Amino acid sequence: MKRVPTFIILCILCLSCRGVLFAQEPATVKIGALLHLTGEFAMQGQAFREGVELAIDSLNSEGSASSLQFAAQFEDSQYKPLQSHSGAKHLANNPEVIGAVVTTMLEAKAGGKIFEQGKLPTIVLWDSSPELEQIGDYLFGIGPWAPSSGTVAADFAKSKLGAKSAVIINTNTEWSVYVADWFEREFKKSGGNLLAHYAIDPSETDFKTILLKARALDPDVLYVPIDSNILPFFKQAKQLNITKPLLTSDILDIELFNEGGDLFEGVYQTMSGDPDSPQTKAMIEEYKKKFGRSPDFIMFTAWAYDAVRLIGLAARNGEASRENVKKGLYAVSGYSGASGAITFNSAGSAPRPVTMYIVRSRALVPVER
Repeated sequence: MKRVPTFIILCILCLSCRGVLFAQEPATVKIGALLHLTGEFAMQGQAFREGVELAIDSLNSEGSASSLQFAAQFEDSQYKPLQSHSGAKHLANNPEVIGAVVTTMLEAKAGGKIFEQGKLPTIVLWDSSPELEQIGDYLFGIGPWAPSSGTVAADFAKSKLGAKSAVIINTNTEWSVYVADWFEREFKKSGGNLLAHYAIDPSETDFKTILLKARALDPDVLYVPIDSNILPFFKQAKQLNITKPLLTSDILDIELFNEGGDLFEGVYQTMSGDPDSPQTKAMIEEYKKKFGRSPDFIMFTAWAYDAVRLIGLAARNGEASRENVKKGLYAVSGYSGASGAITFNSAGSAPRPVTMYIVRSRALVPVER
């Protein structure tokens, strides 16, 4: 019987070992993130980015040696439609990207058709609304239900503040116009008298004329979902001694409190989520371990964290493909996330209630608890 040369045996063993090693190496896929990382809202964008990074770490740490692994691909929208459109193309055209998250209604409307054409399941973090549902089957919404932001504010103004008249001042942007229209609709429906509705250009920094007009009308409340040049607006309102209650939705955060000091004291704001929930607190502890500090924008980080984890969990449940992720997201029901309970409806939204907060000592405090 012929002996097999030693070097051949060694080669076979080597190849066998390499085969075992390669079999154990996990596949890596990407989750895209179209966020406004620079520009006026860069601080919020960075908070979303940290939520994405935290979720990627969480998913990868939960997997076994052979589990599917994840990486992030970031695109900067600058909170501008053109950059959002371009970033959406980069994500949709990369076959390694099996799911994505986008920051707001603006990015979603600019890139939504591209995500649909690329069949890339994408979760909107900061908004959800009937308009976003209509874009297509691949767009999901995890943020506050936009109609309820205006509706809850209007109901609070009438039932809790006893307001019979109101003035609206909004920015001429997709979200601001949308929630302002809902406030107007619901305030009028409940018998309120809308004295005036002003819309201002996003580039405007001098609000004194409009604020003086509003003050002269002497409304019981002012609804001001301003989402551009926020600090100058509230500063000028204080300088002009606007003493009637100011209500807004979703825009105030720790960055503005740090910059504006006591400018926002007593302002009411609708928000979703509960920063004191066990799931949120657990995410905050993960955050501290990774970044060495507490998060400044807890709910922004939580929305991104939950969305990326949902995409990752869907991808691990069977084939790691865009279609499988889409299917998995539609099946999400009663998920206990850091941003609250999440159930996607048949249109891809996860409508969640918003509640009213008030600014006290540079922090948002629930009005009813």
